Amino acid sequence: MSTEQTQSTPKACVLLPGLLVVLGLAACSGSNSNGAFQVRATGYVGVDDGSARVRGNLAVFKADEATQAGGTILNDDGDMDDGVAIALRFSDGAQRNLGAAPREIEILGDQVYLVVDETNNQDWNSNGMDELVLLHWNFSLSEPEFVDLIDPDSPLGLVAAGTRLWYPVDADPIAVNGTNLRYIDIADPDLPVEIDTDGVTLGTVRVQLVAREGGLIRLAIDETAAGGQGDLNGDLDGGDTAVLALVEVDASPPLVVGTGLAQPAADAPFAAREVSDGNFDVLCLVSETQQGAVNLNPSIAAVPAGCPADTDTVDDVLHLLEWQAGTIASTTNTELAGAIKLLLMENWLVTLSRESDLGAGGCDLTGDGPTDDIVVRWAPLDDPTVAVDGPDLYDPVDTAVPGESLGLTAVEPLLFAAIDTTVNVGGSPLALPWLGRVFPGSSTSWNLTHLDPDGPTGLKLGLARMEVTQAGRLRAELLESSQGLNLNVGCNAQVKDFFVADQTDAIPIWVRYSPTYNSSVASGLGYATEPMDGGVVVAFGRAFVRVSEQADGRDWNLDGDATDRVLVRTPLVTCSPVLTSILDAGPGPSIRTDGVDGALMYCDEAGANKDLNLDGVILGSAVRYFRDY
Repeated sequence: MSTEQTQSTPKACVLLPGLLVVLGLAACSGSNSNGAFQVRATGYVGVDDGSARVRGNLAVFKADEATQAGGTILNDDGDMDDGVAIALRFSDGAQRNLGAAPREIEILGDQVYLVVDETNNQDWNSNGMDELVLLHWNFSLSEPEFVDLIDPDSPLGLVAAGTRLWYPVDADPIAVNGTNLRYIDIADPDLPVEIDTDGVTLGTVRVQLVAREGGLIRLAIDETAAGGQGDLNGDLDGGDTAVLALVEVDASPPLVVGTGLAQPAADAPFAAREVSDGNFDVLCLVSETQQGAVNLNPSIAAVPAGCPADTDTVDDVLHLLEWQAGTIASTTNTELAGAIKLLLMENWLVTLSRESDLGAGGCDLTGDGPTDDIVVRWAPLDDPTVAVDGPDLYDPVDTAVPGESLGLTAVEPLLFAAIDTTVNVGGSPLALPWLGRVFPGSSTSWNLTHLDPDGPTGLKLGLARMEVTQAGRLRAELLESSQGLNLNVGCNAQVKDFFVADQTDAIPIWVRYSPTYNSSVASGLGYATEPMDGGVVVAFGRAFVRVSEQADGRDWNLDGDATDRVLVRTPLVTCSPVLTSILDAGPGPSIRTDGVDGALMYCDEAGANKDLNLDGVILGSAVRYFRDY
């Protein structure tokens, strides 16, 4: 369904001054004189598969044997097809080849941990078997050392949280109330500690590691695992594959606590938020099918006005858990049918819901006839069974908008969604995902208007991409077509595109909440991003963006062509963008960072026409870095 709205035609002088801060040529210096943001080279070409980790003063990434110096064995296994771990210390630039090809990487303080499949590497524990192993390394070691075996069936092999590294060992627990979950504390980086259950909600059990969610570790238990786990959710069968369990990362001792709730899958939508020290709100979906084939949302109050009550047993139903002092103090069935993504705000629980899951046989909330749309529903945390309802709150959400957000994110106190609708731009209807906002406690409809930072000018923002919130800002990419303007115009409204009439690009924006205007405010850069993948990152008080020379119509690095991708950074509050480095095409974030000491970037040597890592060939994506000091 598309509800038609009207986008007023903005004047360039109104739209551009704040939303589109743009770079003049004189601003293209590479770094500050004090060394902050000075780009430095590693000696390696990288594998940009999302596995790199940056934590404080350390970074670990994979070097690509196939392109390193035209082909190099980096881990002594006789082939050149691995991604081999390289450690980098930002403070002095020290680099070390760890000689291991990891599946997963984590950093805990100054300690590095790797999950390695021995079939693609050496026999790290010298037992003649090919296993999935946990290795430990730091700069005082000549090579990684074996720590333990990792459960190959677990969704994740390791997670760093707080001062501990968590992992599931590949062994059945034997002790009473024992588990196969272990942690290693930063104070003793070689010593695994066995984790028990609380002995009340669970006994002896084998768990799978799913994710870190704030101050909690999310676990799943498969009742059908070899040896049998028993009925863990009270439905009188042993066939559920993802019963939820939790453990608090900073507890002493940490104990695994069962919820008695069967999720639709181990990686089903989930959210957790710390309310106070050691106390958390938790949202999860419970499968009616897995939870004994019972109807968990029969109440007419659970569906929007005008919808029939639900009568089936195939929904995934939202539950709110209160974690207090190491245990689950309460569990509330909200009776809301949920899907795809959950959010916890300061005072609100939020879920996406499919129309087809609402009521008996579905309910058309958007008024377009079918029941195939996805909408947002929310309820107050202090009264979670009473969802906010209203005929104009159910605009359809585009969950397929590119980016990590799945079309939904929050910047307190605002909730944002990619609203799938049609807006008139310059007299022509344009069907796009448009950025919508609501105040969950007071809005009666989705508002598509956002403010320019230089004044209360209303803007409707058509989205090419929508990321999750970072450092208090929603990161997105704005389609020029949604404004009916060429937005690559410079600080002085100077057209940079090769074609003046070009309105086909996307530009990076970041959106915050303004208490002054009690509204959302959008800022951005008037440079065209790599199509649909600008990789906007907010860190170090700046925005970092992958800009496409071809789309932007400019030879940024003055190498005689306009075919490269480059990294541009700018302070969030002033118009001072700086060309930082050449980049590869992505996909993914423009830099890899935790926002503490430094960042990694992957840089296309062929585009630069330079041997950036000095390995003797111009090939692949060289790994470069900078420090914030």
